[in-house]
Amino acid sequence: MGGFCAVIPKLNEATKKAYRQILEKHFIQESMYEYLDTVTADGTDWVEALYLTNNDYGIILIYRKGVEA
Repeated sequence: MGGFCAVIPKLNEATKKAYRQILEKHFIQESMYEYLDTVTADGTDWVEALYLTNNDYGIILIYRKGVEA
């Protein structure tokens, strides 16, 4: 119960909306990540972002670069 990991595999309007909804539901600003890394796999750029909502709960979002735009 220490958080969750969400993988957002596609890059379209529905996934951009899901990304924004996750952040809004947990009262997170996009720029407030604790850790951010970009990895390229098979020519696709992926972003891993860790958000800490309190001392015991974290959210890891893994998404294709461009979802946050």
